[in-house]
Amino acid sequence: MLLKIMLFFFVITICASACYFFLTSFLQRKSFRFTLITFLLSLAVYVSLFFFRPVSVYLSDTFMLFSAASFCVLIGRGVKTVPSIISFSIAGSIADIVSFNWGPTHFFMKAAEQLNPASLLNLMAFSIVFKGSICPIVGLGDFIFIGIYFIALRQIGAGSWAQFIIPTAGLLGALVVGVLVGGIYAIPFMAAVVIGYLFFTHRLSPRVQPC
Repeated sequence: MLLKIMLFFFVITICASACYFFLTSFLQRKSFRFTLITFLLSLAVYVSLFFFRPVSVYLSDTFMLFSAASFCVLIGRGVKTVPSIISFSIAGSIADIVSFNWGPTHFFMKAAEQLNPASLLNLMAFSIVFKGSICPIVGLGDFIFIGIYFIALRQIGAGSWAQFIIPTAGLLGALVVGVLVGGIYAIPFMAAVVIGYLFFTHRLSPRVQPC
């Protein structure tokens, strides 16, 4: 039974990640002005959803993804070298671990246990309705980080498939552990896989200059 649930969540996560990948790719090809307007409009709608009850899971998922994707494109253009990716990964991993164990994520999850999850969890995470309950799968912060990885890997010239597969593999690794232990931070998993990819493709090695 656990294997079937895990496989189901795997498929949902891969589909969500693929849609998000193409969304960031589309926005990255647009002008800064277009992306900024998309961000402001989608963010306004997304924030307004916090004041309405109940909120459709599909509606909140849509505007969360648009807000996160446009935000990633606006700031992700600055992460365009291997050293900046490494620094981004280390800082993000530390922040995620601290937040998950002692910070905002920890307190939010505790608060959500005392409240109606339909009013909170489906707003702060990509969620689905599973057996009559709302199940959060990927958090907003995780989408922001994976979106920046998509953009950063494009900017350093990684292959099209690597741009998608490498960060998504890290996310799926976190999902496996999360299902087994009841939730886990995802950013360190993505960071480890991305840094491993950079190392094994020799992007971390010094380049030999021709004589």
